[in-house]
Amino acid sequence: MNGLPMFRAIPNFLIQFGIQPDHELHMKWEAAGNIKDDPPSKIPFTDGILSYAGYGKDSRGTHLFMALGNQPGLGKSPWEVPVGKVVKGLDVMHAVYTGYGDQVQQGSLRGPGGKQYLSKFPRLDSFRKCVVQSATPGNGDAIEYEVEHQQEVEL
Repeated sequence: MNGLPMFRAIPNFLIQFGIQPDHELHMKWEAAGNIKDDPPSKIPFTDGILSYAGYGKDSRGTHLFMALGNQPGLGKSPWEVPVGKVVKGLDVMHAVYTGYGDQVQQGSLRGPGGKQYLSKFPRLDSFRKCVVQSATPGNGDAIEYEVEHQQEVEL
């Protein structure tokens, strides 16, 4: 997940990621297919809630987003079900650059020239590394996100 950009960062709404700019790797991820929707949840979309992004029934794939602040409008679609929460580093999440908003064209990012296309957006933040952790204490798995921030926020 090294270098995975946060390609859609809308102030006071959400930060979306999950498109791999390495075209071959993206195609491999896409070939794995979509994930079926989870049952609806009563968990509200508050600051730091993590969910898959989708576009229709059973359309969840590699795209995820983090909610910025309370978002009562989210969670109405079957694919918008909380799957996690940022519990450490909310300050870093809130420091992610949101100046591009929706300008990054997702189709261009996942195409063969995705890495080159990214160069048009030099302030995009990205993940430096990611480690996954189980919610079950003591099982040894760990989730850890490290953001590479263009504004040099210290983690």
